[in-house]
Amino acid sequence: MNLRPSACSPFAIPALLCLLGLLLSSFTFGMSSFWPPVVLIHVRWTLVSSSPIKGDTSIRIKNSCGYDIWPAILTGVGNAPTATIEEMPSGFMLTSGHSMTIHLPQDWSGRFWGRTGCDFSSDGEGECETGDCGRRLNCTGVGATPPATLVEFSIHGQRSQRDFYDVSLVDGFNLPVSVAPTGGSSVSKANQSSCVEAICAADLNKVCPSILQMIVKGRVVGCKSACLALKSDMYCCAGAYSNPNTCNATSYSKAFKSRCPTAYTYAYDDATSLFTCASASAYTITFCPPSSSSSRSQCSLKNPNKLVSNSSCQNNSSENKSLTSVASFNIKKGMKMFVACTIIFVIMSIYY
Repeated sequence: MNLRPSACSPFAIPALLCLLGLLLSSFTFGMSSFWPPVVLIHVRWTLVSSSPIKGDTSIRIKNSCGYDIWPAILTGVGNAPTATIEEMPSGFMLTSGHSMTIHLPQDWSGRFWGRTGCDFSSDGEGECETGDCGRRLNCTGVGATPPATLVEFSIHGQRSQRDFYDVSLVDGFNLPVSVAPTGGSSVSKANQSSCVEAICAADLNKVCPSILQMIVKGRVVGCKSACLALKSDMYCCAGAYSNPNTCNATSYSKAFKSRCPTAYTYAYDDATSLFTCASASAYTITFCPPSSSSSRSQCSLKNPNKLVSNSSCQNNSSENKSLTSVASFNIKKGMKMFVACTIIFVIMSIYY
């Protein structure tokens, strides 16, 4: 039998067009799961300090939090060479969305941290909910009362010697923070910790185990270290645990490490947490830094013995909401196309 294609139905072309439209709609819906929405954020930073303190390495301190903080500086921590800076402020208020720049000389070592919930009188007397330093606005020679997230430096200026820097949770957590160099060069091509950002962007207060919580007025304002809360040599790397061979990561430090992979979580966490950079001209410290890793704070730390893997916490909730909205939009568009095709079929059937 000789088979020939039948004559084209008068409404075959509209039908094919509708089918093509539906296929394109389905393709768009499928691709939405592979192309997350892009969000552009514009932040205007204003320099608070009208007369930056002169020196060799500039440190820009930015407050990206939605509230005011009180940054603090302690000079001369550890065994590194130390330079005294008489005119450098050791504590000040930094309003939300603003920044301040200071300048450090060569051979300076010290630490920075942010204080929260502070109330100071005109003469600088008062106290803070977290990070307090002797009930004073200026923390001259006084470190942070834990828990406090620390940014630590050993600065050697632009003399080709290396700077060292890190973000530390060894004294607990109170604020997300990051530190990143500007310029500079890697110490070696094999060194993956050269001239890169150290960061803890997750809000650990939201997932802090109850035994570590610091509560003020019914709110969790800080997350203590296991050393501070449990007072054990094993957690404090003291006594028989005072060397890297005996002091290892605990269930608590591992839980924090899963949230902040580049931050120190115990005293000998150097391998993944100590960063170096040669001849960097500047560093930026950002409190409450924007980062996709901040979404990981939604993963629970309430049972630190049952650690949650990083891969299980990668999805950002805002991205999921956006993708859901895109998917919903495409489904609605597909339904409208289907209704349109049905109407065309009915009309063509009536006239042909």
